[in-house]
Parts: sequence; C-alpha cells; structure tokens
Amino acid sequence: MTARGSETRKRIVDQAVRDIREHGYGQVSLRSLAAELGLTTGSVYRHFESKEELLNAAGYEMSQIINDAVVPSVADKGERPSGGSVAASGNTAISDISTSDVASDGDHDDIEDRGAASNVNAGSDAADSNVEILLGIADRLLQLMRDDPYGVEFLFFGPLYGMATKQPGAVETPRFLATLLGICARLCERYDASVDPKQLFVQIWAFIQGYGNLIMRGVAEYDASMLREALMRLLGKPSPEPSAPSPPPDARKHAAK
Repeated sequence: MTARGSETRKRIVDQAVRDIREHGYGQVSLRSLAAELGLTTGSVYRHFESKEELLNAAGYEMSQIINDAVVPSVADKGERPSGGSVAASGNTAISDISTSDVASDGDHDDIEDRGAASNVNAGSDAADSNVEILLGIADRLLQLMRDDPYGVEFLFFGPLYGMATKQPGAVETPRFLATLLGICARLCERYDASVDPKQLFVQIWAFIQGYGNLIMRGVAEYDASMLREALMRLLGKPSPEPSAPSPPPDARKHAAK
C-alpha cells in the first residue's frame, strides 16, 4: 500500500472512531462516512471490503485509546506489578494465556519502571499492586462508561471483541483485552485463586459490564469499596475488615473507671 493509501485508510478509521463515539457503532455507514471525508463510497471499499472489516479496524483503535486512557493513569500512582508487564503481548490469543505467559511489552515499560515496591513479603506486595492496578482500571473504565458511553459500548460489544473472546486465535488480541488478560494471569498466580485466568477475566469483565450499566441507568451509584470487595471475592480472598470505630469520649471515660 502506498503512503497515500495508508493515510487514507487511517483517515477512514479515525473518522469511524469519531462517528462511533458520537452516535454508536450501530449507526456507522460507509456511505455517510465517505461523504464526511469527501471520498467516494468506492474509495472506502477499496480499503475495507465490508462494514465489519472497518469496525474491526476501528475496534483495535478504540481498544488502544481506552487502554491509554486507563492504564497509564494507574501507573502514574507508582504501583508496580512484579515480573513481566501489565499487558500480555498484543498478538496473544486468549487460549494461549497462562500464568507464565505474560510477556514484556515495550509500549508499557513505564508501568514496570515506576515505583519499585520494597517489602519483606515481596510476593504479597506484588499481588496487592496488581489488585490496585486492576481496581484503578475498573474505576476509570466505569468513569468512561459515563463520559464516553458509545466508545465503551463498542469496546464491550463490538464485533472485534466478540470474535477475540469466542474464537481465540482467529484475530490479534486487542490491546486493552491483552492488558486485562495479563493482569488476570498474574493475579491468579500470586493469589493461587481457585479459578484460572480465563475464568477470572470473564467474571471481572461481566461484573464491570453489569455494574457499569446499572450506574449508567441510574439504578446504582458507584461504590469503590464494593468494587474492591467484589474483586477480592472473585479472587477467593476475604476483603480487609474495616477498622473498628473509636468509642465516643463518654464511653472511654467509663471504661477508664
């Protein structure tokens, strides 16, 4: 493909992403998209044989956008997982993910390089940092469901993610999906969870989708402590007990007597 052809293809994908975030992926039309770009419909079809092919290309772009929006902001806190990178390699299929198959990725070396944890119980610290990273990702993703609902809807329910999860190996794993799979693999390894990484991923994915939809529809309000408790339950670990409240001053006086 010529440089001009590559540029046109990128313009088409970028416009598709904009249209998806504004109107929803169900409203994307190759004819209207071509008109927006000043192209003929035939020109669009020269780059994409079908609407589904265009949506898949837009799906990879949206996955990268959302990954960049939620993962670096967690890393900025200085939390660091031990061993490997937060994300599995971009072309890893779901069926290939294992607790030892979390490859390094140059795009996310910053997550590894920020904030080294130093504690006698390094394994526990590493597990805790992965929990915090996942909680941060979930928190920001739930915020995006409010601020960019069509974009997140496309991420969850667009054709690319359906194919990537149901037909492992059929397509390259999208960036954000690879990130979550890598974290789930490491959490299962550190916590010795009773479920395997793929099962944990499905459970977390389903919880975030369901909880996010309830929040978006006004049925529930976001509660960070509930999110943490739900994650710990999925990992088969009890949520930390809240500190007991201090007794009122009068009660302390009576106790002293």
